[in-house]
Amino acid sequence: MTGSCTSRSPYDLAFPGPSDLIVLQVPTDWFGMPVSALSALSARAMSTRSNAALRTASRLVRSQFGGAPLFEDEGRTLRVATELLVAALRREGRRRAAGLSHDALYASFRRTIAENLDDPLLGVPAIADLHGVSVRTVHQVFAERGERAAALVRTLRTARARTLLRETALPVPDVAVRCGIPDPTVFARTFRREVGQSPTQFRAAPRETTVPIPTPGVL
Repeated sequence: MTGSCTSRSPYDLAFPGPSDLIVLQVPTDWFGMPVSALSALSARAMSTRSNAALRTASRLVRSQFGGAPLFEDEGRTLRVATELLVAALRREGRRRAAGLSHDALYASFRRTIAENLDDPLLGVPAIADLHGVSVRTVHQVFAERGERAAALVRTLRTARARTLLRETALPVPDVAVRCGIPDPTVFARTFRREVGQSPTQFRAAPRETTVPIPTPGVL
């Protein structure tokens, strides 16, 4: 899913490559927009690159059908995806979006983390600033799910480091930069603490002897 469009009239969809199509039927009154404003958006492609809410909705739906769902309940996934789609369309219509539910914020926070693992400043304050919410809200949204944002950042950075060390020939300092830890010494110390091996040892060891680490579904 790389975009979205809405219309009551027949239209053709053209995709540049193989694509999956998911149709969400949303009551027009959910959008809180005049029919004329919705009509102006009908059958108009929207880019996930410029619309964060649409990007989150797309990632969320893909997670449901990709074997690592963010929410175990499919109905919950679709409700949150619909909420994000409404926010995306309001943004396209230059209208202020209503505050997102904690489920939608959680999906958005996780998408932001996954997209910014290479940013050394990625943390709760940065996540809060990007979403226009308080630091307390970020902590609360994760705490409601028995999680901590900082722990998720650390886990996903470790998972990325493992992948880069295994599947590329990048020097360890370059891997460190791509994982948001530009100091190679700090990176090596952090990696050893999380994995039980140094980056060099992990890269050199046969796959079956490396220490496993759980990799959560990524939005």
